This record gives sequence, structure tokens and C-alpha cells, in this order.
Amino acid sequence: MIKKQQVSVTMNRKDATAEDIKEAQEMIAELNASRQSAEQNRETKIAEFKLKKVINTAMDELKNYRDEDMKREFYMLQIKRSVMISFESLRTIEFELEMLKHQAGLTPEQKAANDLRSKPPAPGSLPPL
Repeated sequence: MIKKQQVSVTMNRKDATAEDIKEAQEMIAELNASRQSAEQNRETKIAEFKLKKVINTAMDELKNYRDEDMKREFYMLQIKRSVMISFESLRTIEFELEMLKHQAGLTPEQKAANDLRSKPPAPGSLPPL
């Protein structure tokens, strides 16, 4: 969001130098690359969700295993499910790290503006339901 604003401000400035315009174009390329990766992430999440659903269904069917093969398959599915959950957790941690890095790079003015936006409304300022 901030980068989009920076790009539009830079591109619309009449006194923008060639270096400023080049930097804005690089930001546009970076935004487009992140948009593509967001689409890929969405497709990956959908595929993983479907796979997890299949694994859970199979585990329910194999829960009352009768022989060694069913028992082995049940535990293999448990391992696959655990691995998927671990990778989801790692992605969440990576995302949180990115947010923390961004937050650490904010100026005091930006932090104050964020604090004002995230401040809950005063009691009584909202109409009753």
C-alpha cells in the first residue's frame, strides 16, 4: 500500500529526476512480482487445504485399523499431516518476521499514525446495536 502511494507520487511529480523515476519503476516491478507470488500462494494454499481434507478423511476411515498395512498407512498419513502443519507454521512465522522488520523500519511519525488508526473507538461513540 505504501509503495503504491510512493510510486504514484514519484511518477506524478514534475521535478522527478531520472533516478527517482527508475526507482519508481523498480517498485512497480517488485509490486507485480509480489502480486504473482500472492496468486501462487493462494493456489498453493487451496491445494494444501484439499490435500489436508483428503488426508483427514482417509485417517478417519483408517482410525479403526485391523491389520498392519492399515496401521502403517494410518501413521504415514499422520506424519504427512504433521509435516503440512509444520510448513504452514513456518510460512506464518516468515510472514510475521516480515511484518516485524517493516515495523522496525518505521519512523516515529509513522508509528504514531499507526497507533492512532489502531486505537479502539471511545465507549459510547458507536451507536447501539
